[in-house]
Amino acid sequence: MTIANISAIVVLIAFAGFLAASESALTSISRVVIEELESKRGGHLLKKYSQHPSRYLNVLLLVRKICEFTAAALLAVALLREYSSAQAMITTVVIMVVLSYVVIGVGPRTLGRQQPHKWARAGISVAYFLAFILGPVTNLLIAIGNAITPGKGFRGGPFTNEAELRDLVDQAHERGLVESDEHEMI
Repeated sequence: MTIANISAIVVLIAFAGFLAASESALTSISRVVIEELESKRGGHLLKKYSQHPSRYLNVLLLVRKICEFTAAALLAVALLREYSSAQAMITTVVIMVVLSYVVIGVGPRTLGRQQPHKWARAGISVAYFLAFILGPVTNLLIAIGNAITPGKGFRGGPFTNEAELRDLVDQAHERGLVESDEHEMI
């Protein structure tokens, strides 16, 4: 493997981790906190996010997947130079599953939930830029997905919905953050 190939894989995995942390922070931050952060750097973008969260979450998901798949492809190509095709593919799958689970999944998502103010403000700046550039692509892919899926599709994508909100409220109630009467009211 060349240094350039390894560097590209590391950068792609790190950026995918950043996007996962940002997504986690953005989905866990409340509108009340967004209003409190409005005067800080990135606060005005958080306000825009709160009005159309799916626009920004969809593009974060798209770019994160692009980073993960590109890193996997680069790793496979590099390993094919060193090993037989079966060994290279198995090694690629094992390495990418571990990296995707730990470095993109668990670690960054935990950081995003532990420090949502920090990650949400950084993440929304990137998400805003990516939505500006890739918004039409995301909308096209959602339209294609809705066209091939039976039933009524979701214009903004299926990634933020009432069920997820209910789950968050249930989790907050279980942790003692929301009282029983508030839980029922929400």
